[in-house]
Amino acid sequence: RLNFTAVGEDVSMCSRLHRLNSRYGSSILITGEVRDILKDKFLCRKMEICIYKGRATPVHIYELVSKIDMAKPIQFKICHHQDQALEEYYDQKFSKCLDTLNFLLSTLPKDKRVKELAEAATRHLNNPNLLSEHWT
Repeated sequence: RLNFTAVGEDVSMCSRLHRLNSRYGSSILITGEVRDILKDKFLCRKMEICIYKGRATPVHIYELVSKIDMAKPIQFKICHHQDQALEEYYDQKFSKCLDTLNFLLSTLPKDKRVKELAEAATRHLNNPNLLSEHWT
């Protein structure tokens, strides 16, 4: 009888994506590298940019939303607004970010990631002293 264990950076990343799925209540999360391969066939919603120990570059995390040819107009709009909100958040434009997130909250009131991002933007807007070199 043989036992096998999978190890390495890819296995570690899969484990992280699995944990993020639980945190966000999403179904399928992929990295930016995978999204680049699928972007012409699948609509993806950017969830966040993570910096992991041992990785030289940040990892862009996306939720797989739908096949592009089956996506509804509202899904495209949601993905666009999520991208915009994240850009505003990372640029520390928290007031604009909250304005953008209000649309998402009205459309996706139970979305865990949108709620989490709105809470973080509100926290930073109300407490500018929280900002530091590693403020996210």
